[in-house]
Amino acid sequence: RDMGHGRTFRLSAGQAYRAPNYSEQYINADIGTAQVGPFTMPLRAQGNRDLEPELISSIEAAIAHNVSATMRYDLTFYYNRSKDRIDRQVTIPGAFVLAQPVNEGRSIARGVELDMRKDINEKTTLGFNYTFQRVYDKDTDETLLYAPKHQINFHVEATLPCRWSAYWLTHYVSDRRGDFQDSLGSFVVHDLRLARAVSKTVSFAVNVYNLFDKEYAESDAYPMPERTATFETTIKF
Repeated sequence: RDMGHGRTFRLSAGQAYRAPNYSEQYINADIGTAQVGPFTMPLRAQGNRDLEPELISSIEAAIAHNVSATMRYDLTFYYNRSKDRIDRQVTIPGAFVLAQPVNEGRSIARGVELDMRKDINEKTTLGFNYTFQRVYDKDTDETLLYAPKHQINFHVEATLPCRWSAYWLTHYVSDRRGDFQDSLGSFVVHDLRLARAVSKTVSFAVNVYNLFDKEYAESDAYPMPERTATFETTIKF
């Protein structure tokens, strides 16, 4: 609904199913190691063919405001409820750690997201995104694994001379509860993309992920890649 003065309000509700994917049902492989206290143990992933689809119900309310010709923000409140949630269960059945997906009941995710965009000038744009959420088991009120309470993204887009452009992204994730640790530490990583349009039909780009070679993990036993660079070329016909 248009509220005037550059403001728009939106209210939506929906329901969806998430069927288990192939990996969740059929994987059977050694995928690395897991740190269990002072011990390093082999980590094995095993699928579960008895998984049921996950049912997700959601309600979302949002307001968008064009503050000026160069600035806009979106504020979104959301509430999601899951039944037969598919989650990873970790056990130690022997001399190894077993990770297997199971249906673990009901969960609630509720939070707020703020997204802002500001044009500094014709060639430079700043973007900011902040999410605060609480994701927990409805029956036990326990926070779910690997569900951060805070996430922040900050990016800069710039048009440079000689048909060059640059994109900088800083990504922050707060601490999370892990399988083997009460708290996985927060982390900040930075990505950079430099691109050049050679002509109207040909362009290339260099992407550098984890620019400062940060050691971090989004979950137990799954360290994220070190500094990684990729090169891409685009040709339009």
